[in-house]
Amino acid sequence: MSRPQTALTSLYTSISASLSNGNPFEHIDLFKLLLLYIGVFISHLAVNVFNDYFDYKKGIDLLTPETPFSGGSKALVKKMISVKEALYYGVSLLITALLIGLYLVFTRGLLTIVFIIGGALILLLYTTVLTRYSLGELGIYLKGVLISLGSYYVVYQDTDFVAFIIGSFFGLVSLIILFANSIPDRDVDKLFGRKTLVTTIDKHDLWIIYLMISIILFINFWLIIFIYVSHMMILNMLFVALAFLTFILLLLNSLYLRNILFREKFYSEFIKKMINFMATNIFICRILEISVITILFINILMRD
Repeated sequence: MSRPQTALTSLYTSISASLSNGNPFEHIDLFKLLLLYIGVFISHLAVNVFNDYFDYKKGIDLLTPETPFSGGSKALVKKMISVKEALYYGVSLLITALLIGLYLVFTRGLLTIVFIIGGALILLLYTTVLTRYSLGELGIYLKGVLISLGSYYVVYQDTDFVAFIIGSFFGLVSLIILFANSIPDRDVDKLFGRKTLVTTIDKHDLWIIYLMISIILFINFWLIIFIYVSHMMILNMLFVALAFLTFILLLLNSLYLRNILFREKFYSEFIKKMINFMATNIFICRILEISVITILFINILMRD
């Protein structure tokens, strides 16, 4: 029920931030760097477990359609794990992440605790509070920013605007994945009083919001390219071409979503086509994430 594949964006955020200002091993040892990555990854798993726990307790997951990308893990619905076990599992993940965080606070600086507290608040309040007051998407975006700023500080013992740019990029990736994956759950979420972008905006306008997020994500990706490889002509051309290619794919996916929302009347066909839409969206996002990590690796190699 922890759905580790969904925590990849958080892990990629931490890795990218730790590579954003040169070779991390010139600033931190391997043990602490691995602890940082593990702590970030476990924190996201804890979010997933608590999200499933609270959604099941409210009855949401009993009604949401099951897809590979939305509707929760269904582990509780299928009785694969008991409610009490799920709670203990979530708490144990949270405690483990906090212990790692405290170790990093004492070994890498007190400012680390600011990012830990911010992340913990988003973790604990996302399902119970943020999604009740139309703040869920903002929380997911800020999660990316906090992970990046915190990881950058743990590694380089400093803060820098570039860490915000990287965090903003991965925050937008998380946001567009969350937005797309929330569409099949729209009716059930509205029934239970969840206020998200998907539930508060007219169904037929959702493709426009998806396109707007795509445009902002493209701009953020291009900015990373400009910062790190604009001085390398061939690489700059390659990554700019990749940026436009992924944007075209996102544009086509938004038009595919529009077609689904306006034309698909049968529920089974709607879910089937939404699975294709969500899978394409995640595929594009993974390309962008790996591209950013690749850019940062290249930047380190060129420095050396």
